[in-house]
Amino acid sequence: MNYINLGSRNLMRGMDGTDVELLQHLLNDLPDPMGSRIAIDGDFGPETEAAVKKFQRYFKLTVDGIVGPNTFLFLGILIRPYLPAGGQVFGSRTLSKGSSGYDVGVLQNRLASTAQEFAGALGKPASGYFDENTERAVKMFQRDVDL
Repeated sequence: MNYINLGSRNLMRGMDGTDVELLQHLLNDLPDPMGSRIAIDGDFGPETEAAVKKFQRYFKLTVDGIVGPNTFLFLGILIRPYLPAGGQVFGSRTLSKGSSGYDVGVLQNRLASTAQEFAGALGKPASGYFDENTERAVKMFQRDVDL
């Protein structure tokens, strides 16, 4: 299987590659109700399409089963031309309580997809605002990885 960078192309049913395999891992790592349990085989078949639609429905995106720019953004995958106007690239600044923006939403999504306890601490879908719940989830993560 050829290596294809995740986010370098739109993904849809019938495609295959390492980018599809990474997408499948991401979808499996998300907590319920947005996550799914699908085979990790690098083939974008009906199971993967259904998981993508479930994710899109949860975030109120266009539910078409195609992983394009908006779906990639909500998965936390940066596609530079599609960064919202004024949006900060994830990892380009220090985030703390009171920060807001696209990058805070990516942080929240990544925390929620890392562990059920972090998702529980957040208590809601990504809002893009670094509040007390986000701070609590970050501190839990830092403690778990000895930071």
